[in-house]
Amino acid sequence: MLIRVLSKVRLHTKFILLLICGALIPLVIVVAVTQVRFQSTLRTDASKLGQQLAATASAEIKSFIVSQLRILDNIAAIYQPEFPIESETAEQLLENVLFRSDNFSDITVVDVQGSEIARKNRRLVLSEDDRQELGTTAGFASVKENGIYVGPIIVESGRPFFVFGIQILNARG
Repeated sequence: MLIRVLSKVRLHTKFILLLICGALIPLVIVVAVTQVRFQSTLRTDASKLGQQLAATASAEIKSFIVSQLRILDNIAAIYQPEFPIESETAEQLLENVLFRSDNFSDITVVDVQGSEIARKNRRLVLSEDDRQELGTTAGFASVKENGIYVGPIIVESGRPFFVFGIQILNARG
């Protein structure tokens, strides 16, 4: 059937079809090679962008943690055993730090045994009865051993939270 159809087609039409097919083959090959190279380039660029984003995020997180630890150092200065301050004044300073910065949601000061001395929370109203014993937690043990603790990231309501802890020392250690 194909031979009958081709026999009725004029010779110059057959040559035109042959030349068009001959021209399309290299075009298809070039398009395929270009597509593969383009995908490879996109993959490489996406990888580089991911690494840049990770490096930027890492630097910002490091800067954030350092700034928060500086704030905690200021709070530690308030609770120095040799620094005579009334407990009401210290609690008011804790409250000021908590509500002036969006970065803290809860601030707790504990003694050497891990009992809470003071605690302020942004969302909860806490009383003396709400204070906890933190002496058995991994964070308290890490602070006691290393002087600092940075806990895992906790995501709550779409916001990341960290648990920080620093050791408060007096002039004699």
